[in-house]
Amino acid sequence: MNINALDHRLTIEEAWQTTDGGGGFTTDWQAIATDPVVFAAITQTGGGESPQAGKIEFTADCLITLRWRDDLRADQRLREGDAVYVITAIDDTDPAKTWLKIRATRRVL
Repeated sequence: MNINALDHRLTIEEAWQTTDGGGGFTTDWQAIATDPVVFAAITQTGGGESPQAGKIEFTADCLITLRWRDDLRADQRLREGDAVYVITAIDDTDPAKTWLKIRATRRVL
């Protein structure tokens, strides 16, 4: 992969649960503490739409490629502005540990 193809600036976020004062929890997303910004190449591989809360939500299946890192987990997500990439799979099988490939579903908040 050409380094110039990494033209998307993404922030890695993780979920934090806080009490809601009524005995339950609410989930907030925050940037991870260590090195949260990555540059990536994003290729759309598919897409669809589904009804959500009385309106149509459009989604896109994507392949995201970024430089190798060993701290990305499937329970985290990536964000670029209003676009959120929900991680569905991480391919960390590159023997040279140069690139990390991520399958994700793109949603717009």
